[in-house]
Amino acid sequence: MKISGANISPEQAQGFSRLLLRKSTAEDILLNGDLPANSNQILTNAPTIPAETDTGVNLQGAQGEQGPQGPAGLPGATGPQGPAGTLADGSVTTAKLASEAVTTEKVNSIASSKIAGLTPFAKASSTQIFDEEPSDEDNELDLTDINFIKVESLDPDIEIFGVKNAGVEGQRVLILFTGSNCVTVESDDSDATYEIILYEEDDFHFYPNDTLELVSDGTRWYEVSRSLNADP
Repeated sequence: MKISGANISPEQAQGFSRLLLRKSTAEDILLNGDLPANSNQILTNAPTIPAETDTGVNLQGAQGEQGPQGPAGLPGATGPQGPAGTLADGSVTTAKLASEAVTTEKVNSIASSKIAGLTPFAKASSTQIFDEEPSDEDNELDLTDINFIKVESLDPDIEIFGVKNAGVEGQRVLILFTGSNCVTVESDDSDATYEIILYEEDDFHFYPNDTLELVSDGTRWYEVSRSLNADP
């Protein structure tokens, strides 16, 4: 068989014949509605076209695994500043300090009320001087409401054997010896109004620039410390 001047094999020619037959059969069906005698074979050999469906198949996949937790969020912004505070009644303000003069007496009064009767720190007495011929009463220290006192002797033979007052329990007094003469402080003297108890209960000679610190238990005065600073 020869088509358009081209040589073809018998198998190719047979294939073309089948195509032409199918084409003519399809035209007859469209024009006349008739099927040829070999239509069963043609329809049998024709490819199968799936019928249209109105509804598709809904296939749902399985749920996936939960992903890892995300990173922590950034910190939030700083909140607004709170309202200004107010001073409570009795607070010390600059205006109050300016309007009230601060005196030593006022400070001592406040301190005394805060420490339940103890002598305010650094409350000093004037120098206590012992003369050449003191009476028994003058041979005792006066430590009323103080914690610092200077003691001076005008006689090298002066002996101090006690204290005139019991003091407040816990009250401490630092004694600084001045002048140019030695002063003997007697320990545990039964004639004293209130006794002084020194280290090892021995009397001691104090010279100018020496110090002696005493503490009261409300009935007696006890040595806390001493320093020997006199020039050799």
